[in-house]
Amino acid sequence: MECGKPIKILQSRIKENNFCSRECGNKYKNRDKINTIDSTAYRRNAFLYYPHKCKICGWSKDERVLEVHHIDENRNNNDISNLVILCPTCHKYLTLHLYTLEQLLKQNET
Repeated sequence: MECGKPIKILQSRIKENNFCSRECGNKYKNRDKINTIDSTAYRRNAFLYYPHKCKICGWSKDERVLEVHHIDENRNNNDISNLVILCPTCHKYLTLHLYTLEQLLKQNET
């Protein structure tokens, strides 16, 4: 899995799989564990693939409280690209249609 970020490695440290970050390395390592056929496994898959924090605000105090949101709101579409980990507050903003995911991400950048 390549994120496209350039990496600088000393010639003596080059090995088969080099990654720009631990996060990218974990995504690569867990790629075979992600099961998109089993719809009940979407939460497990999201937590295998993404960092254990809210995508919008970064909250990560207790991962047991974190929730997985279906971006297109179709609970049958459990493709990893349709899932995002959120805290309960940010998740509520989206499910009540108070904001879009893009609006919340943009607000949090500033």
